[in-house]
Amino acid sequence: MLLEARTKIPLAAKVVPIQAHDTRSLRALVTQARTHLASHARLHTVVCDQGLLDGVDLWWLAPRERLLVVPAKDTMAVTVDAQAQAAAGEGVTVGRRVHTVRQGQGTTAWTERQETEVVGIVGLTTDDQYGTPEHGRHHNRRDVQPNPINAVVVRQGNGHAYGPAGTTVFLTNAPVDTPLQPFDDDDDRRLIEHGSLTESKQPWSLQPPPQKTARAVRGHVLFTVLLFALATAYRWPGAPEDRGGEPVGWQRWRRQLLEQTRDHVIVVAQDGDGIFHLAEDSWRLGVNIKDRPPGIGTHPHILAPYGLTAHP
Repeated sequence: MLLEARTKIPLAAKVVPIQAHDTRSLRALVTQARTHLASHARLHTVVCDQGLLDGVDLWWLAPRERLLVVPAKDTMAVTVDAQAQAAAGEGVTVGRRVHTVRQGQGTTAWTERQETEVVGIVGLTTDDQYGTPEHGRHHNRRDVQPNPINAVVVRQGNGHAYGPAGTTVFLTNAPVDTPLQPFDDDDDRRLIEHGSLTESKQPWSLQPPPQKTARAVRGHVLFTVLLFALATAYRWPGAPEDRGGEPVGWQRWRRQLLEQTRDHVIVVAQDGDGIFHLAEDSWRLGVNIKDRPPGIGTHPHILAPYGLTAHP
């Protein structure tokens, strides 16, 4: 599934057999997202995890005016090369930041000071697979010219210091003169993967499909994804974090929404519809209520906007 980083709204989804390799889905997801966005917006940066790390697909993304960020595997030659250059400290761009982060929730929450230091490295040529399919098949030939790719090495982050050589290496075709940007892009991906998706699995449980067929499973999953997208779009404009408040997970948001709307009803009549307080709707139907809830006007006040008068 491909999600937009800020709103967490799904842009594309694909259902594949469990044994299918992730690298076979990247192009389909990007193409599908581009079709869905159409003329409304365009993909600017694609951030993916190691499961989608394939040099041919990353090369396919690069010339399409899209920036990419992907963590390199520890066993790759380009990873060792990037860490060695970061340790040497020559010809690299260093990005540093000190910020305060909030930990925990509610009355037990606290803040702590965290330092981040990353190193940007330009033009690494040790990623043999970064190129066309023909390039990948013949990368050992002497006449094959390697394709350069940039990297960002994390020296310090998330409360841990990893030394001059760093630890995690991000491969990117984006400029690394401000190396904190690719690091932040991947941070958004991790928040989606470990926060939004993991936290939403329980309230958005798929349950068993109606039939044990590929078509039924695909329809069941995609319908759930559509509902997730619709609920996310409904929730996002009033999200507490967008108003400077504390982030709220799906289950807590649902409890708060139920608390706010449990006394309201949706009324559909002919070509009109609306959301009303239950007491207002009851009075509109002629039902007398002994105890008027706070904030609810008198019977004549409720009927007045509709040009109606109460019976004596």
